[in-house]
Amino acid sequence: MPLRPEIEAAVERNQAFSEPARWAAWEAVDAKRARRARRWLRLGDYMAAALIGLFFGAFSAVLGLLVFLFGVWLIHRGDRPGLPPPWRQETPEEAFRNKLIKAELESERERSWWWSNPANPASPTYEDHYND
Repeated sequence: MPLRPEIEAAVERNQAFSEPARWAAWEAVDAKRARRARRWLRLGDYMAAALIGLFFGAFSAVLGLLVFLFGVWLIHRGDRPGLPPPWRQETPEEAFRNKLIKAELESERERSWWWSNPANPASPTYEDHYND
């Protein structure tokens, strides 16, 4: 609400011509201060809402990441159903047995690869591959 020029000048000089003019000037100044205070309060409300939103957003993001990683871990565990849970220690007998199984699988894999490799002269596909 704009002030009348004489009231504006009186407020500038910090004096008023009459009691009603003085009251009008102070009311205008109070209204201006109230508008400014409301604007800062509104800005503070927005900042508080943004901070609360950031907090809950970060919290839910971390929680979602943990749930996602737990799901990945469960699926990964599901790909290897015969393995013991990771928190259980393997006994020496189980370790030896697992090492033998692993070595057998590895040698079987190498044997089967070499047997089916067309570059192997003993392979049944050797003649077919090199004598087209």
